Amino acid sequence: MMPRRYILSATFLIIAGLLFTGLAEAHTGGKMQLASEDAGPFKLTVWTSPDPAVTGEIHVATAVASAETALPILNSEVYIEMIPQDGQGESLSGQATTDNSSNRFLYETIFNVSSEGLYEVTITIVGPGVDWGEATFDLEVGSPPPLGLGIAALVGLAVITGVAVWFYLRSTTPQPALEEADEFDTATG
Repeated sequence: MMPRRYILSATFLIIAGLLFTGLAEAHTGGKMQLASEDAGPFKLTVWTSPDPAVTGEIHVATAVASAETALPILNSEVYIEMIPQDGQGESLSGQATTDNSSNRFLYETIFNVSSEGLYEVTITIVGPGVDWGEATFDLEVGSPPPLGLGIAALVGLAVITGVAVWFYLRSTTPQPALEEADEFDTATG
């Protein structure tokens, strides 16, 4: 039989893992928007996260390769611009760098998008020398799911886990022995 501390530790790790999964989602590859797209002398592959794109932080990661050799190019300047197509909201722009990325083969930038809608995303690469290229894709930005639903799910999970641990601990706790009945207590009459 497992000691209680192992059961409690495992329960804590499961709950922490579920919470961390939500936090780590923003730093994953996300949804591929372009795959080996021609952009002048370059080939671009672009990912956005989260998937689906929602208001708040949006990560745009770009892999730049030579169209000729397909080898990664790590000494370019990459600029990204997000323009709302409905004229509402704010245009956003920034430089993507390998310093912003956990994968040093990717150029990444983070935008704080405040308005929902369809955005045109333009990526401009300025390579070593006078080489440059450009690619564009559309990105639909929606509203984030209601926070209350996620919190309710976590609270429900915590309650279920707590009840399960309580029943387990209760079943493994030695119960006091019942006292033998006195012969006078059982007599009728």
